[in-house]
Amino acid sequence: MLWKRLSTGNLAAPLFCVAAVAANQAVFRLGSLPFAAALLLIAVVASVAVMAPDVAPSGPERDRFRWFNLLLGIVILAPLLTTFVLGFDRDFPFSGDHYFHVGQAYRIAFWWLSPPASPVVRVPTLDDVSQLLRHPAGLATSRAALAVIVVLATIALYRWHRVAALAFAAVAIVVWGLTEHTIFVRYPGAGYLATMPFLGPAVLLRNVELAGRLTNVLAPVLWLFALRPWLVGRWPDLRVLAFAVLLFWQQDVIYFFDSVYMEPWAVIFCVLAIELLIVRGAPGAPIACLLVGAAATVKEPAIFALPLVFLAGAPWRNAWRDVWTLAGCALAAGAPFVLYFAARNSVAADGIEASREFQAGLPPGPLSPYAAEFAHRVMASLLPAGAVLFGASLLLLLAMIVCWRSRRMVLVCLLTTGLLLVAFFFVDRGSLAWLGSFRFLLPALPFLAAGTLAFGEMTAPRWAGVVAVVVLLLQIPSVTAAMMRAIGPITGLNFIEHYDAAIFFPMKSLLAEARAKGLLMPGDVVRANAPDTSLRVIPGLPVTYTAPGELVCECTPEHPATMALFVRHANLTLPFLRPGPPAGLYAPPPDREPLWRAATAARPACLAQLKATCPHVLQRVEGGELVAALGLGR
Repeated sequence: MLWKRLSTGNLAAPLFCVAAVAANQAVFRLGSLPFAAALLLIAVVASVAVMAPDVAPSGPERDRFRWFNLLLGIVILAPLLTTFVLGFDRDFPFSGDHYFHVGQAYRIAFWWLSPPASPVVRVPTLDDVSQLLRHPAGLATSRAALAVIVVLATIALYRWHRVAALAFAAVAIVVWGLTEHTIFVRYPGAGYLATMPFLGPAVLLRNVELAGRLTNVLAPVLWLFALRPWLVGRWPDLRVLAFAVLLFWQQDVIYFFDSVYMEPWAVIFCVLAIELLIVRGAPGAPIACLLVGAAATVKEPAIFALPLVFLAGAPWRNAWRDVWTLAGCALAAGAPFVLYFAARNSVAADGIEASREFQAGLPPGPLSPYAAEFAHRVMASLLPAGAVLFGASLLLLLAMIVCWRSRRMVLVCLLTTGLLLVAFFFVDRGSLAWLGSFRFLLPALPFLAAGTLAFGEMTAPRWAGVVAVVVLLLQIPSVTAAMMRAIGPITGLNFIEHYDAAIFFPMKSLLAEARAKGLLMPGDVVRANAPDTSLRVIPGLPVTYTAPGELVCECTPEHPATMALFVRHANLTLPFLRPGPPAGLYAPPPDREPLWRAATAARPACLAQLKATCPHVLQRVEGGELVAALGLGR
C-alpha cells in the first residue's frame, strides 16, 4: 500500500524539500557541517515522502481568462510598473543594504559559474570575472551546469519512476553538498538565484541594480498571471482587487518592490499561502505550508508563519492520512530552514557572511517612546488614508472571524501570524533601532490585510467590487505620492527607509549632461568627495571617492573632472534639518551626520572654488538646495 502511494504520488513535498535546501544555499555548506547533517537530511526527505507522497492543488478548475481579468491586473500593477519604467536608470541608492544585496547577487552568480568544489572566492575581482568569461567552454563544467544536469536527469527519471527520481535528486544534491563549503548564507540564497538571468543585461546596461529590481517587479506580475491561476485557479478578479490595491497602491510597498531587497518574493509566496487558506480552508494548508517554506528560502521571518499555517489546517479534525500529509508538508517546509540556520551559524564570526545574533528581551525603559516611534513610522509610510484602510481591514478581519465559522480557525491563525511578525521587532533588542521600519513590516502586511481578501471571498462579486472602489479611492494619496517620487528629483527619495538610508545623488544626470556637451570623454574618471561613509565605487559609474569627510572643490591637471556631493535631508530626517541636541536612538546616526553637515556648511565656498578653477561647472539644485556640482577642466 505504501509503495503504491509512493510510486503513484507526485512526490511534490519531498522534491520541494530537496529543491529548497539547494535554493537557500544550505546544502552547499554540508562540507563544513558534521556528516550527521547529511544523513539527517536524507532521513527527512525520506520521511516527507512517506508522510506526504501526493500533494497537488485541489479545487475548482481554473477560471476562464477574459479581457476583464487583464484590465484588473493592469489596474493593480500600473503604479509599480510606472515607477519602475520612470526610474529605470536611476542613481544607485547608497547606505542601507542595497550595496550588499547587489554584491551578494554577483558573488553567488560567480560561485554558480565556477567549477564544483572549487575554493570560495569571497569578493570576485574584475580579473576573476574576466578570466571566467575568457573561457566560456569552462562554463560547461560549472556548478550551474551540474545543477542543470541534475534537474534534467531528475525530470527524465520522474517520467520513468518517481521514487527513483526522488532518490537520485536527494543523493545527488547531498553528495554534491558534501564537497562544498559556501559562505554565502548571510541571507537565504533563493532570491539571489532568481536574479541570475538578469545579471548579464544589468552589466551590459551598466545598471548593476537592475537585476534585483526587475526580479522584484516581476513578483506581483507572476503572482497575478501565473502562480495564482496555477495554485488558486483564478486570474485577477474582483475578489482579490481590494486586497491587491490595498497592498500595491501603497507608496512604500511600491518603493520596496522596486528595489533590490529580498522581501518582495517572500511577501508574494505568503500572499499565495494566505489566499489558499481563505479560499479552500483547511484542505489548502499543505500547499500553504510549502509556500511559506518557499518564502523562507528568500527571507527568514516568513518561517514564523509556518506553525500557525500548520494549525490553520486543523489537524485535530482531519483523517489520519490528511494529518500525515499536512505534517509532511510542514516538515518539508521547515527542515530546509533548520539546515540553513545551522549553515549560517557555522560561518566564522569574522567572515563576510557572519550573522547578526538575535537578542531576546523587551525594550529597556518605558515602552511609550518605542510605541510612539512605531506609530510615527507607520503613519509616515501609510499616510492617514492608508492607516484608516489598514485599520478597517483589521476590523474586517475580526468581523470575518466572528461571522465566517468555516474559516474561523484559518483567520485567527492569519491574524496571529501578522501580529507575531510585528511583535518580533519589539522583542529583538538588536532590531530596536529599526522599530517600525516599513521594510521589516512588509511580511506582516498581507496577513494583517487578510480581512479584505476574506470579505472578497465571502461576499458577492458586486460587493467585492464596491469595496475595491472605496479602497482604490482612499489609496489615491498614497499612489500619488509614489508617482511624485518617481517623477521628482532623485534626492527626494533620501531617507525613505530609515534615518540613515537610502542616500541618493544625481550623478548619472550630471555625467550624461557632461558627455552630451563633449566635456567628459569615454574612459574619463571623475573624482568626488564622500559626504557619507557608505559611498562605494559602483561598476559602470566612472566615479572614485576621497576619504569620507574630505571635500574636493577644484579642477587640477591630475583631476580635471571633480564632483562635489552634498546630502539633502528629506522624508524621515526633515525634522533634523537644523542642528540640535542629540536626539537618541531614532535620529540620524551621530557618527555620520556631522559629515553631512560639514559638507553642507562648506557648500558656498566649495562652489565658488569650483567656478574659479574649472572652466565648466554643471550643477543640480533639488528641493531648493545644491546637491551636486561637477567641475570640468576641458
